[in-house]
Amino acid sequence: MASDSGKDEPVERFTRDQAVQIALAEAKRGYSEQHDRISYIAYTPEVLAFCLCEFVSHEGAWIKTFRLLTPSEWLPGEEIRDETILDAAGSGDRVSAVRLYRSKHGVGLQEAPVAIQRLLWKVARCRLTHGSVSGGSGGAVRDSERTRDAVHPDPSESC
Repeated sequence: MASDSGKDEPVERFTRDQAVQIALAEAKRGYSEQHDRISYIAYTPEVLAFCLCEFVSHEGAWIKTFRLLTPSEWLPGEEIRDETILDAAGSGDRVSAVRLYRSKHGVGLQEAPVAIQRLLWKVARCRLTHGSVSGGSGGAVRDSERTRDAVHPDPSESC
């Protein structure tokens, strides 16, 4: 596997029995085994979201791969939440925040960082104005409101 630095990183290899054991332990749904592939859906902490995980047979070993689920593949409770995106961005993990935002909203690489910055700005403005992002009503701002405001913020609009 190539890294960002251009150097090859070692790929972790498993036996089929190890791959099955890991997959069964991680799988939340959709577990299936085929001759050369083991597939399942699981929450993947490395990317802070639910993913399609697969072990694939390659050169006598099993290698784990995964990709984020698309919105059409999500079941209730598997959606990427704006709070997760904001937590990643707020903790300095901008790469994860951008990846999550792009997956959730289907936007490009240029639009996502701008939208995330707008989300962060809105949350900070609401906290300064109201002491929380709830606008003083006691409830959190809904994802749909944050998303709308991230793409088309209205500075005169309340939290």
